[in-house]
Amino acid sequence: MVKGFGYILCKTFYLLNAIYSTAYVDKKKREECCWYWFLLYFCSGKHFPLLRFMNKKEVIDEGTLVKNPFTYSLVIPASKLFLSETFREARDGVFVQQSFVHDRASSTRVFHSQDVEASLALLSPTAMKLYIFIAYRMKVNQDWIQLNKELFMVKFGVKSEKSVNNAIKELLRYCFITSSHYGSVYWINPSILFCGDRLKKYPNNVEIKSQVTI
Repeated sequence: MVKGFGYILCKTFYLLNAIYSTAYVDKKKREECCWYWFLLYFCSGKHFPLLRFMNKKEVIDEGTLVKNPFTYSLVIPASKLFLSETFREARDGVFVQQSFVHDRASSTRVFHSQDVEASLALLSPTAMKLYIFIAYRMKVNQDWIQLNKELFMVKFGVKSEKSVNNAIKELLRYCFITSSHYGSVYWINPSILFCGDRLKKYPNNVEIKSQVTI
């Protein structure tokens, strides 16, 4: 669709240019037309990557993305915190409910692991860029991503789709992601990256490693 749209746009430009070249023998008058400069700017090769955003996304049914295969071996080490007091006394002697400050900025957590660190060191520059791209585009409590190759290429200056495919293969090889039954959707390994609360997302994978009273 991208090539078709770009082709039609270019043909339209050259057709209009030919018509106005005939109508206006004077080049200066022809170039005073607003459409001339607009199409010249938009059709320039430098701006063609913008057309890629018009590519139709693969239609997915989120209801079919139920079980992340990484969760079969996922273990989430956790500590259970016991609150010694749920209320605190204010200066005037009145007991008020304990409150906590919450950071509202969206973030993706990176979980420490020597094995993952070793795998990161083996990634090519393009694969590392793709890893960062995925981390920044994760949604809250969603452990899969619909990968937009064209957007990644534009954002990170990757020129070849072959380079993107090789980067995907690297992330698959080192278990950062794994394939789904959709061509553009990949499961993200929550042992490495997660946006949200893993304890709520995977309650059956939690193993209490310690207990602390605060």
